[in-house]
Amino acid sequence: MRKDREMDLATIIDSKDKIFEWFALIFIFVFGVLLFVWGIYSFVSFFRQIFKLFKPVKGKMFDCLSCGSYISNEAHHCPHCGHHYGQKYPTPLAILMLFLFGGMGIGLGTYAFLAVLDLYMEL
Repeated sequence: MRKDREMDLATIIDSKDKIFEWFALIFIFVFGVLLFVWGIYSFVSFFRQIFKLFKPVKGKMFDCLSCGSYISNEAHHCPHCGHHYGQKYPTPLAILMLFLFGGMGIGLGTYAFLAVLDLYMEL
């Protein structure tokens, strides 16, 4: 009778370990997919910023968001109401950071996916 209880306890512990292993496997897979998607999105933003550097938008006009005045696209602020539009072209630091984040996201996402495959083969 005592051996049956010990065997049941061992079976329960083994099943809990298997559930934990599957949960960890799913968590790592989802985390890896999110990292990979984040890396792809960063690379897309990187290339958009690069193309924006080579495609100037001089001479175009738009309506001010605050007062509705017609102002130049090159303006950093509205001459009528003073609404600030910031820098029109990306900084080199932003481009570098997008490239680094893209590489890091794709690399870590791929590593997580390979880790999931390795863990799956062990199960």
